[in-house]
Amino acid sequence: MLLTLQLGDLFLVYVQSHVEALLFSGEEVTNTSLTRSIKKDLEDNANSDPEGLYSRLSEFFSNIGGLFSDGRNRHAVIASSVVMIAQ
Repeated sequence: MLLTLQLGDLFLVYVQSHVEALLFSGEEVTNTSLTRSIKKDLEDNANSDPEGLYSRLSEFFSNIGGLFSDGRNRHAVIASSVVMIAQ
């Protein structure tokens, strides 16, 4: 049940990002334009190369490592984690 709610929220965020992209481009938001935007995104992702994904993942994990390499960031992460757990 919880996974279903999380997937629904994730889908709503995905659709909202497409609505915002249509609004910023100046295009009118209709069911047709939204469907076209989502289909184009799905086609683009189906034809994407896996190397791009690997480089993005590598960059993501290096950024996570950067959180702990600097003392100031490390202390901030630990402090925010303690506050989050305490809540």
